[in-house]
Amino acid sequence: MKRKLMAFLFTMMMMVTMMGNLSAFAANLPTGGNLDQAPQNLMVELKEWEDGRPYFALKWTNPQSIWELGRYGVEHGEWGAEYQIDMKIGDGQWRYDMGESLFGNALDFDEEFDKPGNYITDDVTCDPMDLGVAGNVDIKANVYHLRVRYAYAANQGSDEDYYIYSPFSNVVSIGTKTFYKNASGWAKTELQKAYDLGLIPDILKGADMTKPITREEFAELGVLLYEKVTGKKSDPVSPNPFTDTANPQVLKAYNLGITSGTSQTTFSPKVLINREQCATMLFRAIKAIHPQGDYSIAGVKDFPDQKHISTWAVESTKYMNKIGVITGDAQGNFMPKAATPAQEAAGYGMATREQAIALSVRTHDKAPEIKASGTAEAKASSGPIPASNLDSLISKATGIDTGYFEAISEVSGYISETKYWKKGSMAKSVLTEKFGDNRTKIDIFDMSKGISYSYFEGSSEAVKGVYEVREPSEYMNPFNITGPFILGTAEKSAAAKIIGNEAVDGISCSVIAITADDETYAKIWVSEDGLKRQSETPYFGFPMKTLYKNYKIGGSISDSEFELPPGMTVDEDVSITITE
Repeated sequence: MKRKLMAFLFTMMMMVTMMGNLSAFAANLPTGGNLDQAPQNLMVELKEWEDGRPYFALKWTNPQSIWELGRYGVEHGEWGAEYQIDMKIGDGQWRYDMGESLFGNALDFDEEFDKPGNYITDDVTCDPMDLGVAGNVDIKANVYHLRVRYAYAANQGSDEDYYIYSPFSNVVSIGTKTFYKNASGWAKTELQKAYDLGLIPDILKGADMTKPITREEFAELGVLLYEKVTGKKSDPVSPNPFTDTANPQVLKAYNLGITSGTSQTTFSPKVLINREQCATMLFRAIKAIHPQGDYSIAGVKDFPDQKHISTWAVESTKYMNKIGVITGDAQGNFMPKAATPAQEAAGYGMATREQAIALSVRTHDKAPEIKASGTAEAKASSGPIPASNLDSLISKATGIDTGYFEAISEVSGYISETKYWKKGSMAKSVLTEKFGDNRTKIDIFDMSKGISYSYFEGSSEAVKGVYEVREPSEYMNPFNITGPFILGTAEKSAAAKIIGNEAVDGISCSVIAITADDETYAKIWVSEDGLKRQSETPYFGFPMKTLYKNYKIGGSISDSEFELPPGMTVDEDVSITITE
């Protein structure tokens, strides 16, 4: 059996999409309509009637599918989807969870049919008394949390109604007394400042601030920071690449580059983040705010626990320290993440909600300075780095006969480490994932024959790879600058060129762009000796950053390094053919 695969593409698990909470009456929904999506971008505003009595004005976006239900209702003399409002006060229970009825009404579909795309339900009025609030309603003394869902009567015209419901929308909160449940003494001043500046997203209002922050919560925090500083509204990415969230704020954060997914199809909204991940996402928010800023970290001192900071987080943590957003503890330690099982069990290094909000406030305050540092005048003062000839760099790299180096790659916060060896026509790579089951994959390359043998550590069987490319040695040579990055792009249009000059860890580098069909596919930072120092390339639609280090050129490498382990078998009937 021979399987042909595109170069460097890996088999991905298919994700099963969970079905919404549709009942058995879903078959009664009109064609084109569904309740898979919740009301989107829910917002609330406190207003007053003429007599001074307060009420809530709500606004949200309806997806096209809901409007199809409305259109059907108007055309057939029925009603379309209704909306239902749920509420809780402070840390109390939702009316829905208490089994109480929700306040609702029919959506008005008559006026907007001629408008394309999504539709906005404007200023739905809701008196708190309509939600069964007993006693005096005091917005200044309590926090009121609201959410909305759709409901559709699936058997209209019968004696008894059976309803189909959508998921609930995002939660919005309004009130001023307690916008958080618990907080550390040191954090209260910055929490209040964040609230006054409007930097606390709805998802965190009323929350216990001492608890760790989730990926979803931080995504909303980052988006709010971006919008408050820039004065711009951000847009969610479309179509939604994730199967485990439809939160528009998450999709905005993804579109801005603040966050990415945990896989090609998942975001993992409830996963907690550590301090170095928090710093990295805030750093990305800063770059989204001021893309032309000067983000140099030259001269920034290491933290005492620098060895525990992941390579991919070094730039972020050092820059945030440079501008005074993050500091260490009393001993100067950053505490980026748990380094031992005991620390992990104790929650060491996890970013709390109050810490994340405090960092957001400090970033907000530093924004003018960040912008100023990115001026043309500031950039000019740093001076240019001389560019190298591309052919010369490639020649230096491919001319290395014997050598060793390491690479650390980061995709969406997930880390892999790879070790490379080369001796003559033989090469070897050992890749270890720093997540999941920490698998280690070994590849041995015979560049003279254009074949490879791949196996997982602990396995007794290897898979043979056949490189059906014009110059297998170009793509199998770990020191080659451009070959591995061109492989898999559009063959006829793939090209490499120097586009600029930057420094990586204080080393002057030429920046090489790999283009395919006039679009930049990858960037590689190469020093004057022809060694890769950094690269950026897409990985299943997600940005992957790789740092290269610990070069050892020349020396002696044993031939046994490139041999299969004793007893390892190769199934010649199963091979992978790698093509352009």
